[in-house]
Amino acid sequence: MINDRPTTTSAGARDGNAPSVTPAPAPRRPKTMWLVGGGIAAVLLIGGGIAVVVGNSDSSSGAGAAGKKITELPDQCSLITPQTLAVIAPGAGCRTQAFAGQSISVSPTWTVESNRNDPTSINVTLTRTTDPRRMYDDAKGAVGLFNSAHDIQISNPLQIGDEAQVAGGRSHINPALFEARAIGCLDNGAVATVTFTSGTDTATAVEGATKSLADTLGKLR
Repeated sequence: MINDRPTTTSAGARDGNAPSVTPAPAPRRPKTMWLVGGGIAAVLLIGGGIAVVVGNSDSSSGAGAAGKKITELPDQCSLITPQTLAVIAPGAGCRTQAFAGQSISVSPTWTVESNRNDPTSINVTLTRTTDPRRMYDDAKGAVGLFNSAHDIQISNPLQIGDEAQVAGGRSHINPALFEARAIGCLDNGAVATVTFTSGTDTATAVEGATKSLADTLGKLR
């Protein structure tokens, strides 16, 4: 059978050249985002090359989130503020102990020397350490020994520092005295222990130990 339909030939074919074809646009490449040193890097393919644009990230992470490491301790007698002393131990004066290694640990004591009939005393030990959680665990072990020497009436966790607790009761050695032991730690490098002695009652001793611990760790915040 003969096909009698007319045949259409493109101009390019008539001239002996290949037909011209308009190339399709190249697909756009998506941006690639990477985190770079706490910022965001956007990698763009531009003209066959690579451009990297770095911007700041809104979130904080790493060592900064844990807080600056503690490298020195405050003056010993400044650990408890005068305002706190006026409430928990009016008239108490501070005595320091001189010993080697004071840049690492201090242990001041406050007593009411103006009234020898007032048994109120506060002993604070503050130590900076690279392993505060381990030292805090050791302090908790010491609290167990403290508890065995007292008729414990109050024992509570505290919202001080990164972890803290207090326990208090009447002394087995001297039943006229009430004592409380408060311990706390800062994850950026410090542990504090406070022993508060009172001739009033357990609640007074616990309040004194708690306020003293809050002041002491607050100095390092």
